[in-house]
Formats: sequence, structure tokens, C-alpha cells
Amino acid sequence: MRSKLNNLNLRSKLIGVFLIVALIPIILLGIWNYERVRSTLIERGQTELLGAASQKAVIIDNFIKTSRDAVKAEAQLPDVVDYLSLPPRERGGTEMESRALRTLNALYTKNPTFILSYTLLDRTGREVIGTEPVAIGLDRSNQPYFQEPLLSGFPYVSPVQFPIPNHPEKAKLYFSSPIRHEITRETVGILVICYDASILQYLIIQGADLAATKISVVLLDENLVRLVDTSDWQLTYKFVTPITPAEALLLKASHRLPDWSTDLLSTDLPDLASGIRRATLDKPHFSGFLYPDHVLRQAATVGLQWRPWRVVVIQEQSALLIPVDAQARDALWLLVLIAGTVIVVAVFVSQWLAKPITRLTQVAIQVTAGNLNAQTPINTQDEIGTLARAFNSMTSQLRQLIGSLERRVLERTRELEHKRQVLQTQAVELVQAKDAAEAANRAKSAFLANMSHELRTPLNAVLGYSELLLRDAAGGWERLSPGQAQHLATVHRSGEYLLTLINNVLDLSRIEAGRTVINPSDFDLHELLAGLEGMFALKATSKGLALRFERAADVPRHVRTDELKLRQMLINLLSNAFKFTERGGVSVRVSASPPPGSEGPATVPPGELRLTFEVADTGPGIAAEELAGLFQPFAQSASGRKVEEGTGLGLAITRQFAELLGGRIEARSAVGAGSTFTFTIAAHEAANPERAPEPESRPVLGLEPGQPSYRILVVDDDANGRRLLAQILEPLGFAVEEAADGQAAVAAWERWKPHLIWMDMRMPVLDGREATRRIKATPEGRETKIVALTASSFEEERAEFLAAGCDDFLPKPYRAAALLELLEKHLGVRYLRAEAGAVAESAERPPDENALAEALEMRHVAQLVEEVATHDPALAVRLKALADDFEYARIADLTRQVRTPVGSEP
Repeated sequence: MRSKLNNLNLRSKLIGVFLIVALIPIILLGIWNYERVRSTLIERGQTELLGAASQKAVIIDNFIKTSRDAVKAEAQLPDVVDYLSLPPRERGGTEMESRALRTLNALYTKNPTFILSYTLLDRTGREVIGTEPVAIGLDRSNQPYFQEPLLSGFPYVSPVQFPIPNHPEKAKLYFSSPIRHEITRETVGILVICYDASILQYLIIQGADLAATKISVVLLDENLVRLVDTSDWQLTYKFVTPITPAEALLLKASHRLPDWSTDLLSTDLPDLASGIRRATLDKPHFSGFLYPDHVLRQAATVGLQWRPWRVVVIQEQSALLIPVDAQARDALWLLVLIAGTVIVVAVFVSQWLAKPITRLTQVAIQVTAGNLNAQTPINTQDEIGTLARAFNSMTSQLRQLIGSLERRVLERTRELEHKRQVLQTQAVELVQAKDAAEAANRAKSAFLANMSHELRTPLNAVLGYSELLLRDAAGGWERLSPGQAQHLATVHRSGEYLLTLINNVLDLSRIEAGRTVINPSDFDLHELLAGLEGMFALKATSKGLALRFERAADVPRHVRTDELKLRQMLINLLSNAFKFTERGGVSVRVSASPPPGSEGPATVPPGELRLTFEVADTGPGIAAEELAGLFQPFAQSASGRKVEEGTGLGLAITRQFAELLGGRIEARSAVGAGSTFTFTIAAHEAANPERAPEPESRPVLGLEPGQPSYRILVVDDDANGRRLLAQILEPLGFAVEEAADGQAAVAAWERWKPHLIWMDMRMPVLDGREATRRIKATPEGRETKIVALTASSFEEERAEFLAAGCDDFLPKPYRAAALLELLEKHLGVRYLRAEAGAVAESAERPPDENALAEALEMRHVAQLVEEVATHDPALAVRLKALADDFEYARIADLTRQVRTPVGSEP
């Protein structure tokens, strides 16, 4: 809108200003005058409508009062009283009965148009005589016009009633009065006058030209049923508002409504009904409402005195405003005349004012086009003349300034061209550096993948064969001397340490490359802490250290975050604490708090919290100058270099994991006073997670009888890897064949149809991915289970293996137990396992060195420790701690001490 106004020329703007200044006061004055007259007319119309409603109410009230007084007086006529004073058996056929009947007929003839009947009822409610002979003898004792005057002793005016069957034109209105004995004043009967209810319509329209005034009159009973509606006779005996079937049924039972359907009895004027309910005899009400035809009407409501009825006078509001509409048309024509005059004057004045400005504008356009020699003529001494002189001076200065600017622009252009050439050279160098960095990153990723494969493949053989030898020694299939068992355990432990080192280096590399992902899950935090406490309890006991786990009361049991990363962080910090602490103890404290930035519990998102973990030790401490670089890869403190253990990667990985989980880590320490490591992570409170059942820990002895002969195909280009798998599976009863590459694997599958294939992914000739795709492409191949053997640690490569068709994967190096669990998972294999109490006998007496060395496979030691714990808990704790570190010599010394009785020579 503003842009359109800005585009108008000066002359149009001046004309617009003149029109606005001249017309706005006139328009405002016209609106004010229109509203004032309109309010006056509406108030006058209200007064007139209220007067008309009051007049009609008086007419109806006078009719009711006159009829009520008449029936009261007629009930005391001598012929009527004398007749009903006779005993019932003396009334029939007497002269007194004839006089009473002539009196009733004479009363009937005073208004035969609307009076339907005169009737005498005796004290029992039976009609004795009347103007309608056919009704003589009928029992009217249940009618209100009999009961009310009999009980109260006063005249009674009934509501409009409908007989059965109901016809609107036969609606009736009853007036009744008690007939008293002339002497005893005892009520001897009831006089009843029945009127045609159409008399109400006659009284409403009598003496009024309603059509000429566009006024309609409505008479409503106490239930808001129209007794009269002059605007539409078809609305008579219908409700103003909708009525429920139950309400209609109740009113029909008391003869208050015609026998029509509920829909036919209802209309919908809630605004009118609301105003009517607020009107009483002493307080008339005026309201506006919309009819269904959406025409605004005004209604005046007045209550009656002798019946709880209301008279409503209605008129269209437009009829009240006819004078003000005529005045508005006159004002509009006046406004048009004034506007025309203002436009003529505005055009003349705008041309006179805009002409010199237009000339100045034309000169300005020439200057803008480049003609700096253009000058505007000066004919006046007013503000426009001053503006013209200033403009001419400005053009002269512009000519000088532009000459100077052209010289500066030329010099600046030369400088910018030089800088552009320099930036272009730098951009080429940056692109080359970026390409080199990406190439280096790809080379690094390829190197890590190759190194992972090249290191894990031989390490798989080292750990696998050492585990086989330890298992065979524990099962009695191999005899090892204590020295051999100790050397073999050292080899296994060194291999495990080397695997940890490789995993740490690869974890750190993945973090630096941005390839580490968070895998949140719901888990039991209390259970995780209890497991860590149990894991390090034996280590603490073996070193004589105290281990305390403290958990704040507000720490939830079930949380959602990356469980594996959190567990690895705690293990790294606890391992460091036990590594460097020789006396005192290690403590772990856990607390929960709202996330940072929240002002209170009301501002915290549901379930969001921050967990704080604090691992403190009483070790030698760390110097202040070493704290800054403590979390750098391969960095170690002086105490770490002194013990000559560790890779210097645990703290670096812990810091990276903490940042990935939305937190941070910090260290506090002083030489000789111990160290405290505190880290925080973001988490959510979670529901109780379902935990997978723990795998069976008893050693596998073989296959249960009654199972098929399971055919297992081992595919690996490394002969040691193939033979290791075969030596694990064949003694248990599996049929095993080997293949050195993917092509041989496909041929062996076509020939032998194995149940499961252990498929190495990196092989010559045809790799594992392509071999898997070829096998899985056939209907029979889709039934064959294929587990990927991979030395890779990258998650995306594992996803590729599963996408190629592999059913699962087993990372190298692997443990025999993990391999057997996958066979059980995918083939449903059932194993024969050692009984839980199989080592009980050996636990009853201290084992000798050779037997202990043969039992040093981890699962057997765990079972042995459990059995020993039933007899000597302290011995069980020390045995477990020493077994975790493969300290065979110290285990043998402990065994000899236990075997030697107290007080005897060793």
C-alpha cells in the first residue's frame, strides 16, 4: 500500500490531501448524526412497541377479569342456586329445573359467537344440566375447572385446553365458580362457562390495523406456546423454542397441546424466548432478535395480571429506521456535491504549486542521465527558488567530485585486480589442499580397515588356539605342566591386552574421523553399577583396597543413553584407579540433576536429566602441570610411566565418549593426595527395559543325541583361521568342511548343502560379500544361514555385510562361547553341558598345581570359585582375583598354603 502511494505524482497527492482534509470532517459529522438519529428512532420505537404490548395486555386482562367476575355473579343467580340446593332425587322433571335451564340458555345467548356452553356440575362433578344436552350425566370430577373452585372457593380461569381428539379450532378456555347455598353458604355445585379459544385472537386484532404498521402480536402461555400469532396463523399453538418428546407428551396428557408431532410443535427462536422469560407484569422487557429469515426485529414483552401469559409485540427494525435512511441518502448527495467542488479547487491549487517543482524534477532527471550542465530557471524567491539555487550549486559540485572519483576508481580497480589474482592463486592452493586432505582421510580409513583385518586375523589364531589349549587342559584332554600353563596364560593375556590396544586405537580413530555413532537404549543403571562393582570387587580384595559405590537417592533406576559407551567409560576410569592405587581405596559416586539452563522442575522437559559420575582414588596423584594434557591420546602422567602399564588411550576415549553423550569430563588431583575424575552425560528417564537372558555359562561337552548331523562350511583364506574353527566344532560332533575363497565356497555349497556357513568377508578370487549374494540369490540358499567372519570394527561395514544377505556376523578375534551361541541361535542346536556341581568334588579339597593349571579356562575357574565359596568365601575371592590376572604361581602358592595344616611343615 505504501509503495503504491509513493508512486503517485505530486499533483495527485495534493488533490488527495485536499479531499481528505475537506471530506473527513463531513463524513464523521454525517456518521455521528446518523447514529444519533438512529438511536433516537430505536428508543422511540421501543416506547411505542411497549405501549402497544401494554394495550393488548390490558385488553386480555380485562376480558379475563370481566369473564371471571361474570361467572362469579352468575353462579349466585337464584334459579341456579335453588336448583342445586335440592336433593338429587328431587331435581329431575321439576319446575325448578326448567327455570335453571332457561337461565343458562339466556346466559348463553349473550355471546353465542365465542361461548360454547354453560354447564352446572353437582358436588360430585357430574353434569346435571347445561346448554349441551349430549353431555348431561358426564363425570367432570377430574377436571381442574371443577377441582380448583371446589377446593379454593374462588372463581377459576383455566389455560387453553384441547379435548380428545384434538383440533386447533376446538381449543377451549374455561371459567368456573362455586355455587353456594343461600343460607348455609355451603358449596352445592359448580357453574362452568366454556369459551372458544379463538376469542383471544379476536381480542388481539380488534380495532388495530396491524398490517399497515408492519407489527405482529403474539400471545404466549406460561410454557411459551403461542396462543395467538398475527403474523402467521399457522404458528398458533406452537412453541417458541424446540421441545423434547417427553415434555410434549406430558403437556398433551393434561390437554395443553394439540395432538401434533414434536417437530411440528417446535420452532427455534432462542433470542426471543430469552427476552420473553425476563418479562413480568411489573417489568416489561425490550429486546432485539433475528428471525430465521435473518431479518433483525425488535420485540416488546409485557406480562398479564390474571394469567401467567405474556403479550409480545414485534416489528422489523428497518421499519423504525425509515426516516434515518432517507436522511442518510440526502447526506450522501451533499457529500458528492462537496467532493466535486473540492476536486475542482484541488486541481487548480495543485497545478499552481506543482509547476515549479515539476520543472525542477525534469532538470534532476537530466542530471541523473549524465547531463551535469543542466540548470533549472529561478523565477521566485520563495522556498522553491531557494531549492532551485541549491540544486544548481549541487550540480556544479558534482561535476568536480565525479572527476576526482573517476581517478580514484581507476586506481582502486588496479588494486582489486591484483588482489583478485592473489585470491585466485590461494583458492587453487586450497582446493589442492582439500583434495589432499580427503585423499589422506580415505587412505587413513583404508589403512585402518586393512590394519584391523591384518592385526585381528593373526590375533584370532593366537587367542583361539590358546583358549582351545586352556579348555583342553581344563577338560583333561591335554596335560600341561604348571610352567606351560603359566606361559600359555601369559600368551592369552597378552593377546587380550593387544586386542584392547587395537580396539582403543580404532575407537579413537573412528571418533576423530566422525564415524562413531550413539546407540541409545533403555537399561537398568542400578544393575550396570552393581555389575561393575562385582567385576572390580575381587581386584580390590586381591590388592587389599576398599571399593565403595555410592548412589544418590534421586538417581533413577532405568535410563536411556548409550549403555556400552557409559560402561566403557566407567571401566576405563576404574581400571586406571586400581592400576595406580596401592593402599586406601577407590570410590564411585553417582548423582542426577536437571539439565543445565533449566530454572526449576517446571521448566525441565519430561524425563530429561543429567547424570554425574565421580571416580576417586587414593593413589599417588597427578601433578598440576600434567593435568592439562592428561586427556590427549597416548599421554601418560609420571605415575603412569612409572608403572609401565597402559596405552594412554583410555582417558582420551573417555573424554570423546563424554562429549558424544552431551557432557564433559574433568580431573582434580594433587601429588600424594589421590585423583578424582568427574564426568557428566545427558540422559532420559526410561521405563523398565526388558533385559535379554544371560547366556548359559556351563562348558559345552558335545551335542545332545537325537539331532541331525549339522553340516558346517568354514570359508577363510587364512588356513589357521579355518583349522581353528574346525578344531572347535569337530570335537563337539559337527561335520565341517573348509573352503579357501568365495568361489570354492559357492561350489562347496552347491555340492554339500551345509546348514550354516562361516563366511570370511575379505578373500581373494571372490570375496565374502559376492559369494553370499550368489548363494542367497537361490531359493535353497535363502534357507542356508550365513554368518560373516569379519576383522573389521567399522559399523558401516557390518551393515554392508547384513545388506549383502548375511544373517549375522562374528567379529575376529572371537571366543568359542560366542561362536557356539550363534550356532544355537540360528540352527537351534542343543548342547550337552557340564553339570553345575561337576566341580564340587574338586572344590571340597584344595587342588594341586597341575589340576589348577588345567582348570584355568575362565568359565571353569568361575564354577570352581562358586563351589569353593560355599566352604571358604575368603579363599574364593582371592582365587577369582588371581585367575583374572592369570597369576598361576600365586594360585599354586595359595593352594599349597591351604593344603598345609596349621602348625605343620610345608
